[in-house]
Amino acid sequence: VEACKAEQATRGVRHDLKTWPEPFSALLVGVKRFEVRRNDRGYGLGDVLMLHEWVPRDEERRSPGYYTGRSAAYRVVYMTQGAWGLPPDICVMAVEPTCHPAPTETPRSAT
Repeated sequence: VEACKAEQATRGVRHDLKTWPEPFSALLVGVKRFEVRRNDRGYGLGDVLMLHEWVPRDEERRSPGYYTGRSAAYRVVYMTQGAWGLPPDICVMAVEPTCHPAPTETPRSAT
């Protein structure tokens, strides 16, 4: 409970994102602890990634994509962008589960 109170005071911007089932499940069980994304939203340390499980469109079955209703919140605790051979617009974010999602806010401008 104390950790949640401290966390609430330091959290940043909330980003609502679609996440496909396989990586979403890997995050939930703790074997995946990172997100790789195009940084078109100005991600930063302390931001909360509100991940919503999304099943993509299936062309063969002519099924449109849809949300499953499962969501989880993760806080960005480390981030690197444009280093180690990454394209300049791609970032890798280390994430950890968060107690509470951040309120919806206007994302930082990408500068």
